[in-house]
Amino acid sequence: MINETHNFDPLIAKKYNVNVSIVYYTLMNWINYKNKIKSGKHKGSDGKYYYFASASSSVMQKQMPYLSKTSIKNALKILTDEEILISGTYNKVSWDKTRWYANKAKEIIDNRNNLLT
Repeated sequence: MINETHNFDPLIAKKYNVNVSIVYYTLMNWINYKNKIKSGKHKGSDGKYYYFASASSSVMQKQMPYLSKTSIKNALKILTDEEILISGTYNKVSWDKTRWYANKAKEIIDNRNNLLT
């Protein structure tokens, strides 16, 4: 952890805040990895298929110890409320409430300048 470099998207940081941007960037790395290994594909509520990465605030906080669990939860709420991410529970056991996240706002990647408007 100490030797890792953590990044964030400056456009998302400008529109929302740095914590949101760090959480978004980290999740995008996890989701891109899932896409690369072809794992975690689930149907979203809109009927489309997405590559999801599971993420709990506890797990994310271990990777980003400089952010509190509350900061991570708030960032995830902003990202889902703004429909940048979609989330669901795709766990094998019903008591597991770990959320899974996917990038819904493909236009952010395709046309990042929209974030500035």
